Amino acid sequence: MNRITIIAAALVALARPAMAASGDEILHHRTAFGHRLVCTSNRWANYNPCSRVTLAEVKRIDVLAEDACQQGEDIIPHALYGDAGALNYRCANGHMKREPYYVGFDAQGYQQGNWQPVR
Repeated sequence: MNRITIIAAALVALARPAMAASGDEILHHRTAFGHRLVCTSNRWANYNPCSRVTLAEVKRIDVLAEDACQQGEDIIPHALYGDAGALNYRCANGHMKREPYYVGFDAQGYQQGNWQPVR
């Protein structure tokens, strides 16, 4: 490791306890059809349940997932679908299968079960 990498790693290690002390949860807010909604995500998670996944992104993922299945993959790697995991991507007989878009996401592209009305 070079000197800059070591210094950067040390700075991240020093900053992490301070950020954890400020809270591990992040609140996200949005408005949908005149209602204010809130979603909570974990600061250190590898997944953001509050992120937006548009239909255009799902179409791009579909192409990549179909290609992976045709190449003989048994499972589709998380690196391909990321936050679209709610669609339950999988390979079956060399073809990509997933849940319909509306099952996992609302009309604005957010995961339906993760957003609650602000009280």
